[in-house]
Amino acid sequence: MRTLHLLTAVTRTENLPAIATSISIASLPSWEVVWHLMFDPNHEYVGGHFLKNDMLDRINDGWCLLLDDDTLLHPEILQTLDQVLKDNPETKAIVVNQDDILIARRENIRVGGIDAGQVIARRDLIGDNRLPLVYEGDGHFFVSFLPKEENVVFIGKTLSNHNLLRR
Repeated sequence: MRTLHLLTAVTRTENLPAIATSISIASLPSWEVVWHLMFDPNHEYVGGHFLKNDMLDRINDGWCLLLDDDTLLHPEILQTLDQVLKDNPETKAIVVNQDDILIARRENIRVGGIDAGQVIARRDLIGDNRLPLVYEGDGHFFVSFLPKEENVVFIGKTLSNHNLLRR
C-alpha cells in the first residue's frame, strides 16, 4: 500500500467539507490517504507556507501533495497515480494540469508557472527543501528540486482544481 500525505494550511474552514468529499471520492484501496491540517485563522502566514513546512518536517515517507484550502482533488487522481507508478516505477514526482490554466510541462517548473496542487512528490525527493515564506513560495519550492530530477512524469490532465472554492 502506498501513502499519500495531503498537507493543508487552513484559513478557510468553510471549505473543509467540500475538500473532504473530494478526497473521499478519490479514494482507492491501494492508497492510504493521510490529510494533515494546520490552522491559520488569523492569516499570519503567507500562503500557509510556514505551516506546510512544519507538516513536511513531520513526514518521513510516502508521497506528498500540498493541497491548498481552496483546491479539490479530481476523482481519478489516485487511479492515475497508480497507473503512472505501474508504468514508470522509478517515478519520483508527478505533475498534473490545474484547471487547464497551469499546464504540466517541464518548462513550466518556474515561479509563476506552477502551483502547489500540481505536484505529487516522493517525500525523499523533497528532502530538506522547504517553501520560502514569500508570495509564490510554492514556485520557488518546486524550482529548488524538480528541475534537477529526471524521473518526473507530466500528465496533461486536470487532476486538481485550483481556487475552485473561491468562485
